[in-house]
Amino acid sequence: MNKSRLVKLGGTLWQGDISLGASGRRLQDTWVRGIRPEAYELAIRLVGAKRRRVMSPAQRAALEKATMASLRFRFTPAQDGNYTA
Repeated sequence: MNKSRLVKLGGTLWQGDISLGASGRRLQDTWVRGIRPEAYELAIRLVGAKRRRVMSPAQRAALEKATMASLRFRFTPAQDGNYTA
């Protein structure tokens, strides 16, 4: 990560401790706050992070449908009308 380039974007830079992840890779938390929206892509690339996944409307609908089906199955009323988990 190139700290001087991140500082030039403006805003505030914070870096956490370096630790080992579950796979044995070194990981570090980083915050870059208060930068222009045009600089988001560059900041993400400079810190070496992956972009947050954005679901399509079809994926979101399928997830909602599966969630509702799961909840309906999980919380069905018993014969006496009370819900059991």
